[in-house]
Amino acid sequence: MPRPRATFSGTSQPRKRHLWRWILGIAALVTLLLILGVAAYSLPYYRKAQGFDISRIATYQETTMFLDKQGLECGRLFVENRTVLPHEDIPPMMRNAIVAVEDRRFRQHHGIDVRGLARAIHSNVTTRKVAQGGRELLVIAEEVEGEALAALVVNKLRGVLKVCAVKAPGFGDRRKEMLKDIAVLTGAKFIAEDLGEKLENVELADLGTAKNVKVEKEATTIIEGAGKKADIQARIAQIKQQIDETTSDYDREKLQERLAKLSGGVAVVKVGAATEPEMKEKKARIEDALHATRAAVEEGIVPGGGVAIINASSALDSVQLTGDQATGVQILRRALEEPLRMLAENAGVEGSVVVSGVRRAQAEKNDKEIGYDVLANDYVNMVQVGIIDPVKVTRSALENAVSIAGMILTTEALVTDIPEPKTPPAPAGGMPEY
Repeated sequence: MPRPRATFSGTSQPRKRHLWRWILGIAALVTLLLILGVAAYSLPYYRKAQGFDISRIATYQETTMFLDKQGLECGRLFVENRTVLPHEDIPPMMRNAIVAVEDRRFRQHHGIDVRGLARAIHSNVTTRKVAQGGRELLVIAEEVEGEALAALVVNKLRGVLKVCAVKAPGFGDRRKEMLKDIAVLTGAKFIAEDLGEKLENVELADLGTAKNVKVEKEATTIIEGAGKKADIQARIAQIKQQIDETTSDYDREKLQERLAKLSGGVAVVKVGAATEPEMKEKKARIEDALHATRAAVEEGIVPGGGVAIINASSALDSVQLTGDQATGVQILRRALEEPLRMLAENAGVEGSVVVSGVRRAQAEKNDKEIGYDVLANDYVNMVQVGIIDPVKVTRSALENAVSIAGMILTTEALVTDIPEPKTPPAPAGGMPEY
């Protein structure tokens, strides 16, 4: 008779179920703790935002400063990490806006917060300077965060306070100077902590206003401020003096940008084309024209088309030399004719004939501005037809060419790359390989 076998029903399955219950329980507990932590972190901001009541603005003690500007690009649109409002919800044109400019972070910090900002707006409205509801707010600050951000967002959603926040232009000390420019343009008073002034002393007379404010994704333009012409001219004279005294090209460029904004000479050139290579080529041409214009403003203009350089060769007529030195003078005279020769040859005309024709036309009309117009195939006054070159560009090119030529002449040897052997063309079909 066979021995009965002992059988075991799977005891591992209850153990697995028990383990999975523990894992799910721990995961649920961790999720609950995370939710409670996030809620505890967000609750203070929510309470502060809900507790902000614009009807009690006059009872608040803190304040901040207001500035404004006229026709000045003041910076790009500030985008907070927590995007609450889409850009489409921001009005493209804010009319009769109050502009607040803060040289520090706009937040609950050292008395600089949204309650003081709103209290100043309330004072502006209650004094009947503007009608209730007819004023919008543009905040220019280093950052917008904390209680200020929460209050601005809540009141924007409620429709109580129409507000838009943008980032202040520039960085460091240059940003502070730009804010001072804005203050001068609008007749506002610039108040900063490092000047020893207290923000709680701001009065209605210290505020600035703007008739129109255009907010775009990359820039904000504020138009028609209230600055005095005398103050603006004094600020312009101060910047011009700084341009003359600075030795840094970068600082000079930034000062010139500030000068252009104060003078109202700001323009934006938008380049468009059918293809990207064409667009880049057009952009390069426009940049060259921009740099040439700046150079012309600095040192003036001369006739273009190689006329100025060929006229400069007359300075060699009074040089009396012999031997090799006289040969060097003739080489230099011939080199000064080369730009005009090259222009003529590129147009399919004999260069020597054009050089002689320019000299003859200048002598007949007693006009050193006569040159050869390649497109018209005629000898004309180059300045009158608009063919000109900046003095700075022409002078720099001539000086650098002479410097390089002198260096090569006084050098016994030149170092250059060894020419790489050219690979022969591949053989045609049926020919042996190489």
